[in-house]
Amino acid sequence: MAHGLRWIEDESNQDDSYDRNFLRLRVVPLLQQRWPHFAEATARSAALCAEQESLLDELLADDLAHCQTSQGALQIAPMLAMSDARRAAIIRRWLAGKNAPMPSRDALVRIWQEVALAREDASPCLRLGAV
Repeated sequence: MAHGLRWIEDESNQDDSYDRNFLRLRVVPLLQQRWPHFAEATARSAALCAEQESLLDELLADDLAHCQTSQGALQIAPMLAMSDARRAAIIRRWLAGKNAPMPSRDALVRIWQEVALAREDASPCLRLGAV
């Protein structure tokens, strides 16, 4: 009983037509057979990714604060000199703070190019995903 949780067997757990089960039942055993420390290495990589994400949040908090108005709107001017990756990370964190759906990388590029960089007299409208 890990973390005080009791295992509940669901009949769908053995159905490898679900991607998660296919990976767990067929792919992961092969990886562990070939590389016995696969599970440990994967867990270590996941922990490092989580640590880096936490650090990124910490480092970008000041950038995000600098790019927002007192009403919480996102300002374009401070982001103009930023790298694409940094700007995208700030936009993602701003959207997350608004509980907005997270756009794809392509959608972020379109948001920046078609909305943020639109002429001042334009009224851009961008549709993302299923509407």
